[in-house]
Amino acid sequence: MERLWLWVARNIPGLSASHRHAVMRRFGVSAAELDAAAAAAAARYARLDAARQGEPPFIASPDWMRLPLTGYPDFATWQPFLDEIITHPAPDPFRAAHNFRRTIEIPGFHVTTWFDVFQTSVLAAFNDIQSRVANQKLWIGPNEHYFVYHRNFWPRDPYFAWFDYWLKGEPTGILDEPAVFYSSRAWIEDREAYTPTDWCYAERWPPPDARPRRLYLRGDGSLSADGPGGPSRHYRYDPRRPIPTAGGRNMLIDAGPRDQRAVQALPITV
Repeated sequence: MERLWLWVARNIPGLSASHRHAVMRRFGVSAAELDAAAAAAAARYARLDAARQGEPPFIASPDWMRLPLTGYPDFATWQPFLDEIITHPAPDPFRAAHNFRRTIEIPGFHVTTWFDVFQTSVLAAFNDIQSRVANQKLWIGPNEHYFVYHRNFWPRDPYFAWFDYWLKGEPTGILDEPAVFYSSRAWIEDREAYTPTDWCYAERWPPPDARPRRLYLRGDGSLSADGPGGPSRHYRYDPRRPIPTAGGRNMLIDAGPRDQRAVQALPITV
């Protein structure tokens, strides 16, 4: 939820007048209540962000540790639809009614990265729409969400070719290429020295020669394709003292492959 909490807290004070009026009309919230919630959200963002950068991050912060997630102060006032989303985490009639992907037929250019927090939804959108209308493109690059804005990300600039074809009718050749273009490298530590020369084409996603592989976490802490084994391990989970995330597919927390030793050194209750 890190991206949700930080994004909402930071953006509540700047949400549009139309959003403000819609919340007031639909949920009966007064202008004074909205103003108070916006001021509280701005102060909450400062606390959330400071705790995010702590050592260890998050777990000493009442704002981050608040449970349940629904009814979160300030957020529930300005963004009451968040409670609806949180209370429908799995596919059900509510989510089916809001599946706007099924209505999309226009050409689409999908861009994501291996450690993008939105990677799963981008891949799903591409596959869903491409299977119906076959006018989509997908590019997958290294690093995290924001790397797509880095000057070294793109092997070339595809946007002019894409829009010139669809908006001007110019034969740019962009549809003559396979639908998918992806980097074979998941993470680039030296961004400035990165040269995007390792990208590959594929007709679909996942590539036709990709094969799923099942790995098992064994009792000795290793991963194996041979199945489970070794002595069992157990621990008691305390939701008020969670193990903080280090790396992975994040947006505002540092993403990518990260050294897990600091996390592993935290005390746990067995």
